[in-house]
Amino acid sequence: MAIKSIQKYLSSHLRTEAHDTFEKLKASENHWKNVLVIPCKGEGSNIVYLLQELIDKNADLLIILVINANSQDEMEYHKINERLAQTVKSSWDFRALTQCKYLSKNILLIERGFGDFLFPDKQGVGLARRIGADIALSLIAGGQVRIPWIWTTDADAKLPDDYFASLEGLSHEYSAATYAFSHAKGELKESEFRALRDYELFLHYYVKGLKFARSPYAYHSVGSCLAIQADAYAKVRGFPLKEAGEDFYILNKLAKVGKVLKIESKPIILSGRLSTRTPFGTGPSTIDISKLHHHGQKYLVYDHRCFKELRQLLQFFEDWSEEPDWHASSALSPMLSNYFRKIGGLEQLASLRMRASHSMDRLRRLHEWFDAFQSLKLIHHFTVQDYPKIPLKDALEDLEKAARFEGHETRRSESKFGVHTQSRQPQVCA
Repeated sequence: MAIKSIQKYLSSHLRTEAHDTFEKLKASENHWKNVLVIPCKGEGSNIVYLLQELIDKNADLLIILVINANSQDEMEYHKINERLAQTVKSSWDFRALTQCKYLSKNILLIERGFGDFLFPDKQGVGLARRIGADIALSLIAGGQVRIPWIWTTDADAKLPDDYFASLEGLSHEYSAATYAFSHAKGELKESEFRALRDYELFLHYYVKGLKFARSPYAYHSVGSCLAIQADAYAKVRGFPLKEAGEDFYILNKLAKVGKVLKIESKPIILSGRLSTRTPFGTGPSTIDISKLHHHGQKYLVYDHRCFKELRQLLQFFEDWSEEPDWHASSALSPMLSNYFRKIGGLEQLASLRMRASHSMDRLRRLHEWFDAFQSLKLIHHFTVQDYPKIPLKDALEDLEKAARFEGHETRRSESKFGVHTQSRQPQVCA
């Protein structure tokens, strides 16, 4: 574990409340093997059973449960949060660390979802994960948590038995790991579950599209299915403080400081439910898709030709990194060449000619600049300008045909970029 980068983060970016909590935990002299962060907002008492199951299977686990809401959230969330906090405290023996933080043998309970300890306006799951992960990092650096990984999931997740063991002994070349996932029907109606399945298919379609394009950012950005290596967490300066999408943005950074590992094991089972806890994501999307189905309309997603444009650009990056005299205007289609010029691509190439003398360095720097966010912006651009969204079923079939036609071969180099399975091999479109 690279102590220097962790110490730098702890001294300059650690949130004050996380530092104060760590000092209290350090005085407790407790020790654990693994640490898991769970944001919790508007959850029922069923989470108590999930927590107990986790503890029964992992006696040396610390769960950091961050009950959260802000003053703009509906009052009902505040009431539910308060009831849940009381239920959790009555289920285990806790001692108070501060007015809103309590410790039992296996749970650190943080009450930031009601009363006088609400989050600031427009803060939510990103801040909750940040607080929990900052405390986890402090405990790892202080030697109170043995395994240098920070796991994070959600309150509705049922974790597989090998959830923690799958990362033991993993090389430090990996900055993060993502787990397979599947949504259960739960209490959803059949029509609602159909909408949820469509959204899950879209998530897989998007990653398959990135794999088809040979993107090094072809992974799922799902916060309930994520683990982060401690040193890498410090290097990217923690979770961004966003109401949603915090998983996408931190993974975008993590992929630049190490490899992202795709865990091939039994999936994490996520509850099927309609939720507005975040402004976008699975819950709101399921609601929107369900409304489309109700009105006899089809769920539309990105045309696969957007990924073909991305593929062409990333292939140009590989070719240009080997022969930097190539001109984008001659290698790219007119539409793509115009877009590349519009986003400052020519200036990037000119700069790299001066700063990077080796092909691997040029390719690495290009991928750092044109990252997951830039890839999403490209897909949005071509969706608006050239390839309107199409029905999900058609998109899946078109991408499958394109993958068979184009083939999956790639000259993917031995760089630190790429999504890897447990066999440590680069992933291409499956």
